[in-house]
Amino acid sequence: MIPSNKREQGKHHPDNLQLLLKAHNASKNNTDWVRFTFEEQVDYIKSAIHLQSLIAGRMGIEIDSSVLDSLFVRLKQIY
Repeated sequence: MIPSNKREQGKHHPDNLQLLLKAHNASKNNTDWVRFTFEEQVDYIKSAIHLQSLIAGRMGIEIDSSVLDSLFVRLKQIY
């Protein structure tokens, strides 16, 4: 969904949902940006998780893939 006017930007609605890294969300700011397709969103999330997994062990963090699978199921429901 592309906002119809400036007041609609950032509206808390499933049509406006994108999961982005903080730096990417900040860069996006309030600009109109066509939302990722479901497949693009999954690829983006998997890439971000892969990047984090490269250093997770050194930081004592365990990445639980069942949480990621659950996220994708829920995300698919709103797309």
